[in-house]
Amino acid sequence: MVLTNQCNPDGIEFPPASTGRRNGEGCGCYTRCTALSCLNASCSRFCDAHNCTFGGDCGNSLKESPVLQISRNARSGIRGITAFAAIPAGEVVGEYLGHLKLVGPPNEGYMLRLKTRAKGNKYVDIDAQHGGGKLRILNHSCNPCARFHEVQTESELTVVAVTTRDIFPGEEVTVSYGDKLWFICRCGWWGCQHRDLQHLNDFRSSP
Repeated sequence: MVLTNQCNPDGIEFPPASTGRRNGEGCGCYTRCTALSCLNASCSRFCDAHNCTFGGDCGNSLKESPVLQISRNARSGIRGITAFAAIPAGEVVGEYLGHLKLVGPPNEGYMLRLKTRAKGNKYVDIDAQHGGGKLRILNHSCNPCARFHEVQTESELTVVAVTTRDIFPGEEVTVSYGDKLWFICRCGWWGCQHRDLQHLNDFRSSP
């Protein structure tokens, strides 16, 4: 199932976000917003039609980048996301979409635990196993070019992927899953945390 918004069948609610540095009057950006420069981004707020000089048509919105495509990693053979055109640093490339749940193992498989707790001080996971967006197959790298980041406007909270450096055409878009991996990393970076384990079998199945 392909999602275009977070699926919230249980009606999980989050405390409302702050109004930002301009008290809800918008970001005030003079040039196109990015996650590196926008005042909304500095407060972990995403831009939309109501709080952005550019009406949310910017690099800090929830819009998925149009230059992402699904491909196979030549080294591992598993699916991943590749940029077929350049993406500058500080650009939101899309949301990590799935089903919001109150229970589940944190950060394993397609499960991503939110740092912000729901009302009632409850932990929430985004489960993209059986339904999600394109970004659910972002692969791990020990030297990633993007990162996951929680953003919120009003009571709508989500996770986006933000580029941490310029991405070149044909480059795979990767993020870090952290240092507690449930598989052997084969990202190929010289500083890979599993560089001494490459001779071992990896029992993770290709998604």
